[in-house]
Amino acid sequence: MRIHLTVPLLLLTSLTTGRLWGQAPVTQAHVDGDAQTDLMVTVYNNGYGLVREVRRFVIPQGTVELEFRDVAEQIDPTSVAFKSLTAPQDVGILEQNYRYDLLSPETLLSKYVGRTVRVETLLLQNNSHRREVREGTLLSTNAGIIVRFGEQIVINPAGSITLAEVPPDLLARPTLLWLLRNDRAGEQEVETSYLTNGLNWKADYVAVINAEDTQLDLTGWVTLINQSGATYRNAQLKLVAGDVQRVQDEIRRLRVMPEALAAAREAPQFEERAFFEYHLYTLNRRATVAQRETKQMTLLEGTGVPARKRFMLESPPWALQAGIKGVESRKLSVMLEFENKKDHGLGIPLPQGRIRAYKADTDGSLQLIGEDTIDHTPRDERLRLKLGEAFDVLAERSQTDFRRLAERVTELSYEVRLRNHKETAIEATILEHVYGDWTVIRQSHPHQKRDAQTIEFTVPVAAGDETVVTYTVRVAW
Repeated sequence: MRIHLTVPLLLLTSLTTGRLWGQAPVTQAHVDGDAQTDLMVTVYNNGYGLVREVRRFVIPQGTVELEFRDVAEQIDPTSVAFKSLTAPQDVGILEQNYRYDLLSPETLLSKYVGRTVRVETLLLQNNSHRREVREGTLLSTNAGIIVRFGEQIVINPAGSITLAEVPPDLLARPTLLWLLRNDRAGEQEVETSYLTNGLNWKADYVAVINAEDTQLDLTGWVTLINQSGATYRNAQLKLVAGDVQRVQDEIRRLRVMPEALAAAREAPQFEERAFFEYHLYTLNRRATVAQRETKQMTLLEGTGVPARKRFMLESPPWALQAGIKGVESRKLSVMLEFENKKDHGLGIPLPQGRIRAYKADTDGSLQLIGEDTIDHTPRDERLRLKLGEAFDVLAERSQTDFRRLAERVTELSYEVRLRNHKETAIEATILEHVYGDWTVIRQSHPHQKRDAQTIEFTVPVAAGDETVVTYTVRVAW
């Protein structure tokens, strides 16, 4: 704990009561991050976080100008909350400022515009070096340095610039400045919380499919990125999954680095629970999140999860009403389905994220077979991933007949040919979209009315064989 105290005089007006103190003594103090006794960081999955910390330090009695140092550079000053845990009734905030004019060569020079600077140049003369020091007035630092030396004005003078001092309003680190009224002298514990941009997390998943495509092992990773301008040491870490509304400018979205497949498997480290209409994931240990760090932690591990591979052919919207000419060749999507149930290590709400699917080759090495994204998914829900398009299963779709029965009534006939060049039989799902008041009046295979606009056929296709699906639909509108 480092506290620096001086006692100047300052004319103050209370922001809470409007009372004028006149020449009231104001004690200046500062407190650094090493006075911290507790820290909690809650990260939301859309680019910001909530920081709550407790510091223990001495607050002088009376009116105090307190520099609260080592806060995040991307802090939202309007979100700051300050509370004395030791004497909440005795400490009040009269004024709050956030100082972010940090020390750098650019800001330092800009503070010296109009002031005298020294320029030291190393000159080569008679095979020896000589130092030349000139004093001049700094005129501008905009898109370059301009210095007046007597009657000369020099742009970007060669050499190094020496300044007399660091202006007091430049800080080496982001600082909150409070004007406090404290009626209780001595050491206190103070709780501070604020929102900051630059914190983000995302869930990534790795699914490894077995040889028969009937089971998968699913590992969930949390990828945490800190670009907030602060390091959070030994923090209690919490993650919030859900669509939390904020009234603010668009938050910058951060790119998440890919996970490492070779990482060692560990037991899940997060405890999940419902929180309002969202879900909260709490790390069961404390962690340090350094500035400009990407950290990955295990979220869940599921083994032997039952899965089902499906081949799906879906017609474009309005394809039936618009009609098609000739034969349309189409590819079948390869889908993988599984359920988020408690069995086999799942059964917790899954945060939105990307799932990469792998399968072992004949030599045992894993190969990527596709990837997809999922939305926030509650427990016990079914997940369907699109991994790609089938190579050895082809489809041809054509309209075979069209009849207008009345001004607003038509009959349309279609044929879908499925050819399976694989060495194993498959089961294909055909989804046909139709709009209006429709009825299937003829069909080669049983159908299901999936919803008000979808006809679904599920048909087997033997290895090396072809299956032809035909149907006629009557549509009124």
